[in-house]
Amino acid sequence: MRFSGLFLLALVASVGCENTPTTPQSPQTAAQAKTIAAALEPPTLPTESSGFGPSLTKLSTAAPYDLNVHKEVNACTECHATIAEEWNDSVHALASMSNPFYRLAFDDFTEKSGVEKLPFCGGCHDPALLYDGALKQPIDGASERAHVGISCNTCHGIEAVTADGNASYTLNTTPIPVPKDGDPQSLKDHLARVGMAPLRTNDLCVSCHRGFMSPETGHEVVISGLDEWGPFRGSAYNGNPTVRITDVEKTNCVGCHMPVMPDGHNSHRFPGGHSTLAAMTSPAQLEAVRTLVENAATIDIPSYGVGKIEKQDWKGMKPGQTLWFDVVVHNKNVGHTFPGGAQDLRDTWVEVEVQDKNGKAIAVAGAAQEESDKDPSAYVLQAFMVNEDGERIGNHSVHSFRTPAYKHGISPKDSAVVRYTWTLPEGGAAPVSIRAKLRHRRLTKSFQNATCEHTKRAADEAFRKGALEFRGFKGDPCAPQPVLEIDAVQISLGVPTKSETPEWVRQYQRGQGLAHHVSESLDEASASFLETLDLLGPEGDARSRAKTHFELGRVYGRQGRVQDAMDQYAKAEKLVGEHAAIQFGRGDANHRVFRFDEAVKWYKKASALVDDDRIWRELAIAAGSMADPETTYEAARRGLIIEPRDAHLLRNQMLALKKLSTKQEWLEGAHKAFLEFKRDEQAPNIHDECASKSDECRAGRIPVPVIKLQAPR
Repeated sequence: MRFSGLFLLALVASVGCENTPTTPQSPQTAAQAKTIAAALEPPTLPTESSGFGPSLTKLSTAAPYDLNVHKEVNACTECHATIAEEWNDSVHALASMSNPFYRLAFDDFTEKSGVEKLPFCGGCHDPALLYDGALKQPIDGASERAHVGISCNTCHGIEAVTADGNASYTLNTTPIPVPKDGDPQSLKDHLARVGMAPLRTNDLCVSCHRGFMSPETGHEVVISGLDEWGPFRGSAYNGNPTVRITDVEKTNCVGCHMPVMPDGHNSHRFPGGHSTLAAMTSPAQLEAVRTLVENAATIDIPSYGVGKIEKQDWKGMKPGQTLWFDVVVHNKNVGHTFPGGAQDLRDTWVEVEVQDKNGKAIAVAGAAQEESDKDPSAYVLQAFMVNEDGERIGNHSVHSFRTPAYKHGISPKDSAVVRYTWTLPEGGAAPVSIRAKLRHRRLTKSFQNATCEHTKRAADEAFRKGALEFRGFKGDPCAPQPVLEIDAVQISLGVPTKSETPEWVRQYQRGQGLAHHVSESLDEASASFLETLDLLGPEGDARSRAKTHFELGRVYGRQGRVQDAMDQYAKAEKLVGEHAAIQFGRGDANHRVFRFDEAVKWYKKASALVDDDRIWRELAIAAGSMADPETTYEAARRGLIIEPRDAHLLRNQMLALKKLSTKQEWLEGAHKAFLEFKRDEQAPNIHDECASKSDECRAGRIPVPVIKLQAPR
């Protein structure tokens, strides 16, 4: 018995606490209800906006805001010259008006949303312009404060922080004590001031590397923006075992983005994926970014064949026959979604070439993407943002965002599969080899072109001069962006591939990608995982076999094959012992076929092993479907501590409180939070409208796309 996973999840989520219970519950007496209500913890509610509107930033009460402390860099340079030099090349230093790409997005948002909404940008990009109101006045591009960016004191002056995002920090600009020779106490005072507790937490980075739009920013509904924290927090890189059995060393934001340098200090270049700005600052900055990006992901071609999609059996091709091959992109080393940041601007794509015996290209895909960023045959890892009419929004025009029609980012240690096909024409040269490359350009070419034109305006001259004077920045946004080659692979058809990657890993990663397929095609994923087990053999590495059994169990669970899923999970558990992902998988398999009592049992076991919002969310939904408001409420409340704006959790918290005899102010607060952050109910209709209007949108929504190769130009 098989069900569509999407249908079941939508149905279960829709019934929530109001579903007819599958397990009879004893009616509560008034006394019992009162006893339960008295033992309840208060509901978990999202952080209220600060006095800066769309930004959650706050100023310390220790002293009034002091621009001179906030913008100071030169005094720091006297003792920390290397760090200051690194910082000056970084995106942090260029976060505000020195950055021509930001100026374009800022001006567009100002024009369409008005100055009252600008704190949404200012808390993270322009704090020196925000705190005393300069952001709401015409900005003097020649003034120093327009080019402060994320200064030394921005990070080293944060005294409190939350993981909400939208600049959810509290800034302290009290004077920084300067150490004096021979005075140990002065050094202690200095370190205490610039090394406050938040500096040693992920939350410091999260406060700005996570964002959301809401009615406060002029949007009709709540929209998640960039979010590095959510995927990282739920991954093994953060020590979280909820969704996968994997082996990675636990790390933090600093571990990747502030690597330790030979002299022992942490780099303040803050390398990420911004190769474009890096090329505009210094060779050292570009090299730091290149080192990170080129180790981020891998590309492979583990399977190919002619005709039916099955285990490869290459015997050559005849005219009229169709070659197919799967390209697998694997997020190898990125602890959050790859690529990260503002995904609507990303231009990371797959480029493919089929070659004849002379090495000549006879069929290609993605070959024109570098030239135009509009190649329909290119698979691009980016978000497709649309407005309320389902029309694509380009050039990061944030004001018009309504919903992503799709996102092609890859989660940590996950994979994506792109399938390519090509039919050999009469008289055409036979294919001999296939080459695939994963290439990265930070910004879409169309956004760069728009920025180039924007900076040619007379009104932009003051900003260019200010950037040169205060940041020493004279980068040309019209210069060609560097295109980095993240990884490349070439295979010879009919010849065993010589790869440093074990064959079982190649098939395992292919299975991961195929597991995202529509439910009707999930047999392809299970076949890939079964082949992985054959390659490992019964005596193969126990943990590797456990990982594969687990992934196979997840596929069977999505297909509604509950007993098959439970068998695979049991095999995985026998090999690695009790594991949160296995318990969560068991809960999911039962939840999908409405066995709510079993789902609750396994979700509870998973929640005892790890505190994860995904477990609490599913537990709340399943318990609500059993008419168990007490369990529903506690699960929702616990999940909201981790993810305070989750629409499902807020809904279930509210519904559970309605069924419990509790305080009226609690119910009112929960109801208000639900209404403020509820799901965009029109999003599915908008997605359908997008697909009806755009071939690109329609193709992009297919989880495992099939791309037909073209003859080279």
